[in-house]
Amino acid sequence: MKESGKKIKRPQLDELLKILRKGDTVIVYKLERISRADDELMKYLYPLFI
Repeated sequence: MKESGKKIKRPQLDELLKILRKGDTVIVYKLERISRADDELMKYLYPLFI
């Protein structure tokens, strides 16, 4: 049974988000590589800007 992209755990992305510091740059060549839904994408991006 195939899991949806929304349910897949992303341990590498979680680790990246833990080590990011102010001033760091992350280049993502395709947004769907991070998230397939806008609300999920915002879950990852919002903490970076507050």
